[in-house]
Amino acid sequence: MSEIECISTEDAAAPITPERARGRRARTGCSIADVARACGVSAMTVSNVVNNRGAEVSLQTRERVLQAVRSLNYRPGVNAVQRRRTLTHALGVIFPDAGNELTENLYFAAVLSGIVTRATAHEQVVSLFAPELWSDVFASLRKYTDGRCDGLIVVTSNREIDILGALIERGVPFVCLSGAHENPQAPSITVDNTYGVEQAVRHLLDLGHTRIGNLQGLQLADDAVERSAAFKSLTESLGCDADPRLVVNGSFTRSSGCAGALSLLDQDASSRPTAIVCANDRIAIGVLDAARQLGLRVPDDLSIVGFDDILTAEITEPGLTTVRQPLKQMGSAAVDILLERIDDLNGPVQKLVMRPELIVRGSTARKPSINRTKG
Repeated sequence: MSEIECISTEDAAAPITPERARGRRARTGCSIADVARACGVSAMTVSNVVNNRGAEVSLQTRERVLQAVRSLNYRPGVNAVQRRRTLTHALGVIFPDAGNELTENLYFAAVLSGIVTRATAHEQVVSLFAPELWSDVFASLRKYTDGRCDGLIVVTSNREIDILGALIERGVPFVCLSGAHENPQAPSITVDNTYGVEQAVRHLLDLGHTRIGNLQGLQLADDAVERSAAFKSLTESLGCDADPRLVVNGSFTRSSGCAGALSLLDQDASSRPTAIVCANDRIAIGVLDAARQLGLRVPDDLSIVGFDDILTAEITEPGLTTVRQPLKQMGSAAVDILLERIDDLNGPVQKLVMRPELIVRGSTARKPSINRTKG
């Protein structure tokens, strides 16, 4: 049986962030001694800089070392470690907030199930890194790449913090799940968000809805950005009401869904939406909470569509119509791609896009002929 090790991340040093190289042609396969000679410093000084150790190094020397690191394409994850290490047969999984939300975040639970099942088949151990914030991931990168794991699965990504760029710089095998859509150097597994949103919107149009609300996820996540852009494009092209008041930014949480829905639905009957498309199922369940608070019947007064098809989507009351992501299959595929990267870091960068499926349940129905007054 594969084991899961939960690792806190409180005291690791920050990763290197080298300046853009100038004046020399990049090459591969250089050693720490090559970098030291190029800078006119000792190999120990180079090691202290790239590993961010506490030894006294002047700012000028540090900048000179970092420039040489980039110029010579020195990758400590490959050049300094990989030649001497043996495989640990351990795969790391990075997911911020997993430690706090693992029991309630059924999206991650399904992904992790796929990862663990596939890892077990390959006789791999799974280590779960559970930082609280994306900034903690960046600060703890040295810990994740110290050799305890052969490679990393990064679940989702954050557009403000370039974790993937730092992993590429260090030469660490990794795959990003539900992120890195536009990074050509980052292996990734994603779902076709545009197709999924289109299925949701067309389903509601077929039911007669044209005034459709949209509760969005955190816009630092690639999936949220793609789903938001798809909704805007589709509603404009398909003849829906393009009213900016129908769109509410939020986060991928139930409480955010409830608050966003209360904002959307706090209008007179002729102005509020008759249907809401949600960026994930947790948001959609929050909309169900809001509808109950307002005395609105789902789906008679309001239709709701989620995204993900987490375990609770089919046991809500009513059952949630949603766009199903193949979450377990995505986790499984992440293991396969990561193992290929571990075997050959210089192989093709795979970008796997999976197609979601609309699952129709009881939370959607034909548009009501007259919007009922709340309460």
